Amino acid sequence: MKPLVLTMQAFGPFAERQTVDFTALGERALFLIHGPTGAGKTTLLDALCFALYGDTSGGERDPRAMRSDHAPPALPTEVCFTFALGEERFRVTRQPAQRRPKQRGSGQTEAPATAQLDRLDGENWTSVATQPGKVTAAIESRLGFDSVQFRQVIVLPQGRFRELLSARSDQREAILQALFRTERYRDLGDALKREARAVEEQAKTIAAKRQAVLQQADAESTEALGERRERLDADRGALQPQERAARERAKAVRERLEGGRLAQAALKEAADATAAAAQVESRRTDIDRRRGEIDAARHAERVRPLDLALAEAGRAQEAAAGRERDARIELRAASEARALAAASLSAELVREPEREAAARRATELAGLADPVTRLSAAVERQQAADRQRDQLTTGVKSLAVDLERQRELLADRSRGGDALRQTANRLEALGLQIRLAESKREQLARLVEIRTAAGRAERAFVAAQARATAVEREFVAARAAREDLELRWVAGRAAQLAAALVADAPCPVCGSRDHPAPAHAAPGSEAIIDEPALNAARDAARRAESARDAAQRKRQEAEGPCVQARTRLADLEHALQDAPETADVVDTWLARLRRELAEAEAASGAAKALDEQVAQLKAAIARGEALLASREATRVDAATQAAAAESEVRLLRDSVPEALRSPAALRKAIDTAQAQRAALELALDAARRREQQAAARLAAAEAADKGAAGERARAGDAFELARERFAAALAAEDFRGERDYRVALRAQDALQALERDVTAYDQAAAAAHDRLARARAAAEGLAAPDLVALERECAESAAVLEGLLARLQQLSAQIGVIDRALAALAALAAEGQDVDARYAVLGRLAEVANGANPLRMTFQRFVLATLLDEVLEAASLRLTRMSRNRFELRRVIGVLDQRTAGGLELEVFDHFTGTARPANTLSGGEGFLASLSLALGLADVVQSRAGGIQMETLFIDEGFGTLDPESLDFALRTLIDLQQAGRLVGVISHVAELKERMDVRLEVRAGTRGSEVLICR
Repeated sequence: MKPLVLTMQAFGPFAERQTVDFTALGERALFLIHGPTGAGKTTLLDALCFALYGDTSGGERDPRAMRSDHAPPALPTEVCFTFALGEERFRVTRQPAQRRPKQRGSGQTEAPATAQLDRLDGENWTSVATQPGKVTAAIESRLGFDSVQFRQVIVLPQGRFRELLSARSDQREAILQALFRTERYRDLGDALKREARAVEEQAKTIAAKRQAVLQQADAESTEALGERRERLDADRGALQPQERAARERAKAVRERLEGGRLAQAALKEAADATAAAAQVESRRTDIDRRRGEIDAARHAERVRPLDLALAEAGRAQEAAAGRERDARIELRAASEARALAAASLSAELVREPEREAAARRATELAGLADPVTRLSAAVERQQAADRQRDQLTTGVKSLAVDLERQRELLADRSRGGDALRQTANRLEALGLQIRLAESKREQLARLVEIRTAAGRAERAFVAAQARATAVEREFVAARAAREDLELRWVAGRAAQLAAALVADAPCPVCGSRDHPAPAHAAPGSEAIIDEPALNAARDAARRAESARDAAQRKRQEAEGPCVQARTRLADLEHALQDAPETADVVDTWLARLRRELAEAEAASGAAKALDEQVAQLKAAIARGEALLASREATRVDAATQAAAAESEVRLLRDSVPEALRSPAALRKAIDTAQAQRAALELALDAARRREQQAAARLAAAEAADKGAAGERARAGDAFELARERFAAALAAEDFRGERDYRVALRAQDALQALERDVTAYDQAAAAAHDRLARARAAAEGLAAPDLVALERECAESAAVLEGLLARLQQLSAQIGVIDRALAALAALAAEGQDVDARYAVLGRLAEVANGANPLRMTFQRFVLATLLDEVLEAASLRLTRMSRNRFELRRVIGVLDQRTAGGLELEVFDHFTGTARPANTLSGGEGFLASLSLALGLADVVQSRAGGIQMETLFIDEGFGTLDPESLDFALRTLIDLQQAGRLVGVISHVAELKERMDVRLEVRAGTRGSEVLICR
């Protein structure tokens, strides 16, 4: 990633729009970012990190808090960053969540965070992603870093440049994984683990299935199951002849039983058919009677239509008579209503003079509406003018009093500001003194902690050294004892061999028959040393040597922290040589300064408040004087208007009667007159309508009475004709009268039921006679059988056969179960052999790839460790040069903590002391050089491997102030080498020597209206 253009607006101390064009640096890729404290140097890195990831370079400040206090309210906070990735160009624009003025109305509204990522295609920008989360994800996928990793590798923020050096092993693993794209090695290990677990589960499943098959078959092994099958097969072969004989005997007995049952059934059927025929003949008389009822009902059915017509004519005659009666009643009522309506209309016509008088009264009252309205308006104007005049008079007096009080308060506030401003002028000086005191207090507290830690480290080192010395003496003694025993053992063995020599007999060692100088035991020597005693001495010497090595390692481990603590203590004591001796003195000094600061801050706030009050009072007095003059003129106008309104009211009151001077009273009188007039006219209209309605009702009643009389005469003639036709029909069907007809008449469903009964009887009689003839023919010549004996014999033979069949079936089922179990076991055995062969390979590979090894190192960590070795080799080249051949970065070989995986821990080898120690024990300046070397080595290796991540930029925020002049010179030479290699390096620092030696600077200048950035050459 290489920055091109960075644009900031209302961001941090930058109120206006500021643009940093990195392309303007030209070939000078090493530049200094310089400026006073608080001007906004680190804000440049904050803006860069915010544009890419939505957070700041330190990862601690909320982007919402980065809005500039100097910016106008309507100017939104925004950062736009254009950068290059290889040949591609990208532009990312972000705005944090912020409050802005409402577009309509007053007040502010909350604007959400926005983000936009574009790519340059030719000459046009094409959108890649929108929304903050999606833009961050797109940035991470292209850069190969998340926000934390970016700050550890590309941007080394102020106070955090050692994070990569002192990061935990798992954090360093995440960084290296992102840089070198080693996910495939992790995925390979995971795939091996999954595959091995699947094969293991498959083997467990096969074993469980085999055990389940044996348990289901109730067998301990496959061999026992095969033996059981052979026994069952032999038993089945012995039972098969018995089963065939029992089957033949049961068949013969069953045939005799079936013949007896058929004979008994034929005899029973003959008896049942005779009884059924007799029962049918007993119902013949009743059926003949029903045949007669059916014939009479069919004659009555032909008369039924005329009977129905007669009934209908009777009902029509009665209905016509009823309507005639109703018409006569309505005619009488209509005649009486017509007489009453005519009398009411005559009475209303007589009241015509009353209606005329009511109309005149309403007209007269309506003529007074305009004078009364003008009078009411004039009264309201008079009252309003009086109120306004009185209010203005009171307001003018109150304004005069308030104005005098504000003048007195202004004089008092003006006198009180000078003393407060004198106290507030000490605010900045007190702030500097407090920061200095707090720094001294922290250093004193850290001095106590370092002294305590140094004491502990010193005691631990002394104890470890004493232990190493004692163990060394024990080792020397044990080694001497072992050597002495070995010499004595050799001498004793030689004497033993020499004592066994025989002249002219071959030596058992060399085979010679000559023995010129046989060994002899020394005079006064002790007993010969045996083999167990010698082995015990050797074991004691080896244990002493192991104890010595362990004690020396512990001494070396204790020496590193002790040396480091001594160095830190000396550095801090040198820095505090001019400071107060105790923290209590500093605390007393700090408390006094804070009290004075609080007083100065209170005075400053009070002075500002008084200044604001004075300005407000002056403005209020000016506004009050102008308002008083305006109110006085308005009061004079109001008094004039009140007098004019009073004269107009007196003139209008003389033209209106006193009782009707209010609009409400006049309206009430008009409403009463109009209501009286309307009531008289409504009464006349109602009387006329009632007379017209009564006349129409009478005419309708007369017409209805005439029509009802004619309808009743026609209905009587129709009834007589229907009665004559009904009598003729009865005679035609041979009925003696209407009573015989009613008796013979049947409902349709009843007639159908009679017909069904007769038909069913005829069918049953025919069937009974046919059944009787067939049964007698079938039973002819048959005798009754002994079924009980036959059934007993059949049951006995069937029971024997069923027992034999059940036993055979049981044996076959058992053999089938065993056959299926044996087949399943054979299949599982074949499958298990293949699974075991696969697991032998996959299981071991999965264990090794996932850390089941002495180093507890996964396959991915092994690859990362190899890559880290390359990084440390490249970093050590620079660190050795910058530390004047003292320090070298190394990877710790082995496991430091059995609870965690190893392989990625760092240590620093000190060539001056010849010992290695943890990387986090380096001092501030040493740690800065090591961090810088590690970042540069990491960039070299990543780019050399072309992993898709182009690390063309490095930003360093402070850290050079911790270097001595010679180390600073080596660090600058390293950065110059990077510049010559084409890498962009930006340094933020207060060190004056850097400003002198770096000819290209981004100068950040602070002002009262915000900061600005300039490129200086």
